[in-house]
Amino acid sequence: MLTSVWRMCLRNDSTTPTRAFARGETGRTTTGTFVTDRVVCETLDLALERNKDPQVVGAIAIAAGLAGAKATADAMRSRLNSSKTKEKLAANLTLGLALLGDTASIDELQKLFADSSQRPEVLEHAAIALGCLGDPRISELLQARLAQTDGNIAALGAVANALGLVGKQNAVMPLVEMLLDQSRSSVQRASAATALGGIADPRPLPWNTPYSANSNYRATAETLTDRTAGVLDLL
Repeated sequence: MLTSVWRMCLRNDSTTPTRAFARGETGRTTTGTFVTDRVVCETLDLALERNKDPQVVGAIAIAAGLAGAKATADAMRSRLNSSKTKEKLAANLTLGLALLGDTASIDELQKLFADSSQRPEVLEHAAIALGCLGDPRISELLQARLAQTDGNIAALGAVANALGLVGKQNAVMPLVEMLLDQSRSSVQRASAATALGGIADPRPLPWNTPYSANSNYRATAETLTDRTAGVLDLL
């Protein structure tokens, strides 16, 4: 799961954090552990300390996670605690902590997940982060959230996406029952189908991930993404 999320964050092989990730994984094959680049990690630690721009901080969080810069974990937890209302930044910080394997963040991420019903992106990323960090209850919590949430399409989509990534085998039958339950709304049933597809899919990454790799996001066609119905926007 964690390696899959790492790969989901990769966008361009020329970036320094991506190269650091590749070298770290290569080192894992010979030493059994992820091998970090000290210079890259120290640079990211300093950059996180000095930057205040939410977009930059979010990018640094992902980069630090990819590079295995564990010294940034405390600073990221502190930023997360003070940035919960900044949805994109909070989402990126949760993924950064998950990439670092920072189990000390589990309690904070659980609170974030519980308080993010109106912030779908944060809810989804917090759930994925908890799954990566080994929270045994996140699959059940997502199932409960899917059963309770109705009418909020964005929230249902977020829950379905997260459950498709972190859901376990014991989630299958409850989701099938929800899918077949005619008393449920069509959106809830569709979300259950999405989650089932994600759990059953043997591929380590979502089906549309290859279309996002090496894309020029500044010059994309609407068929690729228009924030609603492009290939990359579909559940």
